[in-house]
Amino acid sequence: GADIPSEFNLDDPSRMIVKIVGEGIEDRFGSTLAVLPDITGDGKPELAVSAIWASGGQSGNVKGAGKVYLFNSENLFGNAGTNRNASTAEQKFSAAGNGSEFGTALRAGDGLLFIGAPFSDGRSGQSYIFDARTGGSTQFVLR
Repeated sequence: GADIPSEFNLDDPSRMIVKIVGEGIEDRFGSTLAVLPDITGDGKPELAVSAIWASGGQSGNVKGAGKVYLFNSENLFGNAGTNRNASTAEQKFSAAGNGSEFGTALRAGDGLLFIGAPFSDGRSGQSYIFDARTGGSTQFVLR
């Protein structure tokens, strides 16, 4: 059988496929990850990664709003052993509320991306469903 390593050295480029670095200090990039079935037609899945403390909103300066980054595998895995910045994601989703922690919960299926923001709307929480193929969204607020 194959010899499976018991530990990995993050500085060993022979073992690293790709490294994605967050946009900002203390964004908590990599908080949650989800794999989406192929939405680009290349036959490979896409990757969604959250940064729950990232600044977001339309202006990009809402503290702790949270962001979710969607990476197409075609572009993500093109050059093995490379580094990529989260700012180069093909799509970005964000909450508008301060301290929402958008992306705390992240699930995917059938081209849809389900995102939870437990501290939005005065800490009552919100859930979102995005069509990852188009970027369209539906927002749910439970009261």
